[in-house]
Amino acid sequence: MKKSRYNHFLGEFNNKHIYYNGLSKQTIEFNDEENNLYNEGKFNDIESLYPQTFDSLKKFGYLYPDNLDQRILIKQYLNSMEKNSHYLKVTFLLSRACNFDCIYCFQQNDISNEHLTRRTADKYIDYIKNQLKNTGFKEVSISYYGGEPTINMEVLKYLHSNLIKLFREKEIKFSFTMITNGYLLDKFIEQINPIEIKTYVITLDGSKDIHNA
Repeated sequence: MKKSRYNHFLGEFNNKHIYYNGLSKQTIEFNDEENNLYNEGKFNDIESLYPQTFDSLKKFGYLYPDNLDQRILIKQYLNSMEKNSHYLKVTFLLSRACNFDCIYCFQQNDISNEHLTRRTADKYIDYIKNQLKNTGFKEVSISYYGGEPTINMEVLKYLHSNLIKLFREKEIKFSFTMITNGYLLDKFIEQINPIEIKTYVITLDGSKDIHNA
């Protein structure tokens, strides 16, 4: 068995080590010994000492057979999306960077200076075009996510304007969600009509006693 490349460490909470798998979208938690065995690649020891944890690792795609090409898992995931011929949901990770350093953020260990490029955005736009052509989706939901997506404003504006144009040309029902800390929203609304975003999810931190409760 080997680890999936889509396993992400989210941090520690209540003395547990929390991980997330990007394909299955399932979280799993380890105690200290499980975490050490997992990071050392001692999967046989996990199976013998913690069989329930081992079963969850396999079930949720954290571990998979050595002879399995993980690209097959990606194809299976995309195929499962395509089975719903009515509704397509896509999340764009505009940037892994963030202009805040919130202590409660579960993505702190995944922060970097990587940004979605215009070249990659074009590839995703082409992918959505093909999906609309070949699958016949009637409704599309787009989420802008990060890090902080508004940091990458130039590509965000480029991507958004091209998607709006595409959906209107195809007469597809669409909606957009923006997940943001809100700090750059004043600059955002100078670039993009704010009413084109159906939902804003703005993360707010309060006092320690209130927020941590």
